[in-house]
Amino acid sequence: MRASAPPPRNTTGSRRPGRPRDSIRTRSPMMNVRNLALALVILAAASAASAQGVATGSIAGVVKDASGAVLPGVTVEASSPVLIEKSRTAVTDDQGAYKIVDLRPGVYAVTFTLAGFGTVKREGIELTSNFTAPINVEMKVGSLEETITVSGQSPVVDTQNTVQQRVIAKDVLDALPVGKSFNIYTALVPGAIGTATNQDVGGTKGENTQGFKIHGSRSADFQQLRDGMFFGTLVAAGNFMSSTNPATVQEVAVETSGFSADAETGGGHVNVIPRDGGNFFNGSFKADYGNNHLQGNNITPDLQQRGALLPSTIRKLYEIGGGFGGPVKRDKLWFFASARYWTSSSYQAGNYFNKTQGTLFYTPDLSRPAFDLNFYRETGIRGTWQAAQKQKITGSYATEYNCNCYFGIAAGTLAPEATGDDLYKPNWRTQWTWSFPATTRLLFWAGATVVDGDIIRRFTGGGGNDYSVLEQSTNYRYGSSGSGLGLTTSWGTQHFGQGNENINMQYVTGSHAFKAGLSLRQGWSTKFSSINHDISYTFVNRVPNLVTYWATPFIYQHSIRNTALFAEDQWTVRRYTLNLGVRYDGMAGTVPDQHLPAGPWVPARDFAGVSNVPNWKDINPRFGVAYDLRGNGKTAVKAALGRYVNFESAAGIVLANNPVNQMVTSATRTWNDANGDYIPQDSELGALSNVNFGKVVANTTYADDVIHGWGTRGYSWQGLVSLQHELAPGFAVNLGYYRTWFGNFTVTDNLAVGPQDYDTFCIAAPVNAGLPNSGQRVCGLYDIKPEKFGQVQNQVVRASKFGNPRDVFNGVDVTVNARMRRGIILSGGLSTGAEITDYCFTVDSPGTGFAGFNGTTRESGNYQCHIAPPWSAGTQIKMSLVYPLPYYFQVSANWQNLPPIPTTASYVATNAEILPSLGRNVGACAGRPTCTSTTTIELIQPNSLFSEGRNNQLDVRLTRTFRAGRASVQPALDAFNILNAGSVLALNTRYGPQWKNAQTVLAPRLVKFGVQVNF
Repeated sequence: MRASAPPPRNTTGSRRPGRPRDSIRTRSPMMNVRNLALALVILAAASAASAQGVATGSIAGVVKDASGAVLPGVTVEASSPVLIEKSRTAVTDDQGAYKIVDLRPGVYAVTFTLAGFGTVKREGIELTSNFTAPINVEMKVGSLEETITVSGQSPVVDTQNTVQQRVIAKDVLDALPVGKSFNIYTALVPGAIGTATNQDVGGTKGENTQGFKIHGSRSADFQQLRDGMFFGTLVAAGNFMSSTNPATVQEVAVETSGFSADAETGGGHVNVIPRDGGNFFNGSFKADYGNNHLQGNNITPDLQQRGALLPSTIRKLYEIGGGFGGPVKRDKLWFFASARYWTSSSYQAGNYFNKTQGTLFYTPDLSRPAFDLNFYRETGIRGTWQAAQKQKITGSYATEYNCNCYFGIAAGTLAPEATGDDLYKPNWRTQWTWSFPATTRLLFWAGATVVDGDIIRRFTGGGGNDYSVLEQSTNYRYGSSGSGLGLTTSWGTQHFGQGNENINMQYVTGSHAFKAGLSLRQGWSTKFSSINHDISYTFVNRVPNLVTYWATPFIYQHSIRNTALFAEDQWTVRRYTLNLGVRYDGMAGTVPDQHLPAGPWVPARDFAGVSNVPNWKDINPRFGVAYDLRGNGKTAVKAALGRYVNFESAAGIVLANNPVNQMVTSATRTWNDANGDYIPQDSELGALSNVNFGKVVANTTYADDVIHGWGTRGYSWQGLVSLQHELAPGFAVNLGYYRTWFGNFTVTDNLAVGPQDYDTFCIAAPVNAGLPNSGQRVCGLYDIKPEKFGQVQNQVVRASKFGNPRDVFNGVDVTVNARMRRGIILSGGLSTGAEITDYCFTVDSPGTGFAGFNGTTRESGNYQCHIAPPWSAGTQIKMSLVYPLPYYFQVSANWQNLPPIPTTASYVATNAEILPSLGRNVGACAGRPTCTSTTTIELIQPNSLFSEGRNNQLDVRLTRTFRAGRASVQPALDAFNILNAGSVLALNTRYGPQWKNAQTVLAPRLVKFGVQVNF
């Protein structure tokens, strides 16, 4: 059923291009070769710059004699099997201080020698990344041949660095009952907040769930790092197109606050330290399996009444993977090879395939429940080469074939046919590093990373002839994808990639540790989008209401480049350590010339290239201080304050300023289907919502002071004050206060209208005990005057022109981290806090959406403009435990106690309901005698009502280790969500008969069997 009589049609052009690359020259593979070439040039020129990556740790301290006098000139040697060069050395300065940097995570022995004094050796020092282990020693007069060997508990309090982090070693990751994706760190770190529908039970979620926010940061600021280098895709935050094989991981550092000057953004940073081969052949193999027969049923009668008829049962769940490495030549060349194959697929409670697919209607097929499907196939190789006595090179390459199939199904607002597969094929990545300790004080380091791939959007049960329909009464889309021209809301393909090159230098005297560095990053993106029939529909209770026209074919290409310089000094004066740094961040976007063929509603379009969209420059200071309270390395008081730029992906400000995207890409017309044939005719349609649709004009522009200049980029300030104390050997507790606030907000100002072009109205809220304003009048609502409807000339400007928006987070964490006797490991804690937002000002309409720097849209004006959730809504507890038992058994557990999701109610008000108060038909009807237009109104203040119970999840694992020489076999029995909690993770927020229905429920109890082999 093809729509007729929309805006004037173009009849001369092609309806849709065959391939996106027909119209825009895509990035050649040679571009990636050039990136690698640039990286190699930088590696060769590393002597020109500056600092170690955060993938390494340090050992530092003061050496004194028996009288307490400091000893200059002591040779300090740190040795470990994890170092292919075997050992690293330093010499104490005139303050008796030393510091050895750029040490791989592992177990170290430190030897202290000085003529006339006996040798001191400290063994068993377990070092993690981005941690400075304080090792102070006393040397006594004697001969060098006299050696005193000291073994003790590894330090657990860092008295020099201010970064807040949790380091999770491979043995802990292997021991805990957690899933398979980066989402596991959301479950392990107190304060980390992920999307509720992404809560994982036993590995049932894919990598698209990996991002989180913490201490008031934005999800977009989440960054995934490898060996301290950026490893994202620039499609969005993190790298949800990629998966990490656990066999390749040495340890993971989850950094949350107090970042040094080498960090671009605040927020959660997950830094994966890869595993090297070593001087002995070693490896691991892992397999696990679960199915629906090993699951419980957590759907209660109450949940059944709320639409969740079946639990989220498993379709497929298994993993096979491992890695093997060792020496090609001992102390010279190591390798580590890996492969992994895992699949996760679960049914979605309360959502079903369409029994009447191919029509304009949705009928749930109760025999075919909806499901998600995520699969990952990875092979990789890593090498470590001691090229010379002081020069080490590492390199890795991995290729993947992955899919986040039925993308977005977990939200419960899409029928399976309206989701689509996000297939990532091909998808590859490579990374290289070079390190050179030129002297005991001077270190050079360099590295480069390239991530590249394609995203293919595939049909999921429908086809090219289906229409995308939104049923507005339930906020449910079916038929086909088609709510926008973005990556996951349309059909098409996208090529993406990024490369980054880093050079660093560190000069260490013992009391001082100076670092400086340069980082370059390039990102590229080319996308082709289409929507079936170039049109989508909106119905209200199966009655046509709106037609949306799309400016397709929609194709774009652009690139971004980032340049960063940083310098900092860590200066230790007695018990104080100052961390003083500054960072320069520059970002520029470039768009080439682009040609788009004609479509049904738009002519052929040509756009001249633009550059410096944006062109941002920022200076970001970082301050920190750590105080060793008692001078014994067991208690540290820390404070830090830093400015961070907001992360920008290739889908952010550059895309917004791409001329292709600045034209009107869609417009709606109200639809009164008078003859009931479900075919829109011109006589049934209202005016276009934007009169510029179909024209090759820029409809949204950005003010110069938004996209150009110094200090104009969105930013945040993040501060902390913490107390870290060693309660007992290996047992540390941390109390921290965190504050985050944001700046450089922007708003979209429609220059064609002003506040005088809107009329106010009220409605009566429905009578319902579940509504806090049941039956009351809801006022402060506005509607545009009919004569101004469709007039749009948007400009994004600074919000400070209209008011003073405010977005501030305050929070407190209490955490523990303990490695106790007999191998007991305990970690976790409590996190609480609240984010207060205030944007009570008017731009055009007192009810127009406010667009913040992070792209969120909220109400401005006096209606719901101040949001202050209770601290209980941000309170969570997360604890994990590993407890060895007799006879080589071991039990482990992970517990999460999370706040409930908020309850909201979006009410679709008809013109008939609005007319008595407004005194006229709504503006969208533009004078038409029969008005079918509606207005959606939020009845409940956001983040003010929490009607669901708290969310509890307890996971338990039991293992038994069998040893044979250097090999071990460890079968495992896992019970995830052992209490069989049925927490509601997503509600139907559209007010009506299905309001508050459960759209997503936590997966039920799951028992899994697995085995891990280490050798």
